[in-house]
Formats: sequence, structure tokens, C-alpha cells
Amino acid sequence: MSKFVNADTICYAADAIAKEEYSDDPMMLAVIQGIKDLMARLHGIDIIPCRECRRVREDGGHANCGGYLYCRKWKTLVDEDTYCSWGEREGE
Repeated sequence: MSKFVNADTICYAADAIAKEEYSDDPMMLAVIQGIKDLMARLHGIDIIPCRECRRVREDGGHANCGGYLYCRKWKTLVDEDTYCSWGEREGE
């Protein structure tokens, strides 16, 4: 099962939830609109897992890193399925 969700799918689901459950709750409608606005801004951003980032080293830079990757940007160990806004694919 993929961990990625299409921004359009989130907006569609938010609309459905708003109509079915929160049509008379202005606070929740504002929250749902905020989610939709965020998804519109994020649409098209390439988010990659740390395991695909050129900033990590598999050996962790240490003799025993317990299966984690070492991020040269943040100078810390990260799980291979972690994401951050600084990710860059190899070769970019």
C-alpha cells in the first residue's frame, strides 16, 4: 500500500466530509477549507523518502547505526521512510 496520497483526492474527500458531516458547523468548514488550501499549495511538490535522498549515507557514518541512514543536512540518524522538505533525489 502506497504512503502517498494525491492532493486532489484529499480535496475531494474533504468536500465529501464537509457536505455529509459538517454542513452546519462553520468552524469545521473553515478547517476543511484550510486543508484544501494547503493541498492546493503543495500540489506538484515532489516529496521523496530519505532512502532516495542524495544527502544520506547508508552506513550512517558510524560503525553501527542500527539500520538507520545518516542525513548530512541535519547531521543525525533518520529512518529510511522519513521525509523532509530538504530531500533531493540522487542526480538532481
